[in-house]
Amino acid sequence: MSDQLFHPSVGLGGSRETVNEAIIIPMFRTSDPITSKKAGVSAARRSPSQQIILLRAFAGGRGFTDEEAGEVTGLAKKPRCCYWKRLSELRAKGYIAPTGDSARSSAGELQRICKITPAGEAFLRTLNN
Repeated sequence: MSDQLFHPSVGLGGSRETVNEAIIIPMFRTSDPITSKKAGVSAARRSPSQQIILLRAFAGGRGFTDEEAGEVTGLAKKPRCCYWKRLSELRAKGYIAPTGDSARSSAGELQRICKITPAGEAFLRTLNN
């Protein structure tokens, strides 16, 4: 799996670049309409990425449910922000993992608690270099 967590502010027209051995690709497909391409450029300028914001919240070993991570980072308050998708991506990359514990969400449902993994900590160290 790729260690892609963020996108460059440039990279239109299918260009690719490598940052910290991660392959960076544009935030749109070449077949997307111009509005999507412009939105991708605009989103790429916002830094750091939602995944990095979330991963940094887990640094230090504090565990969170997805809902807590969204609240702590402020991403839950951003309109149309799908922070839970970014958390799913972080789990898929092995950067956060369930602890086996759970907590109740604001809807009263159980959510698993995740913590940063050694791989997630190692990736964050590469960003600080």
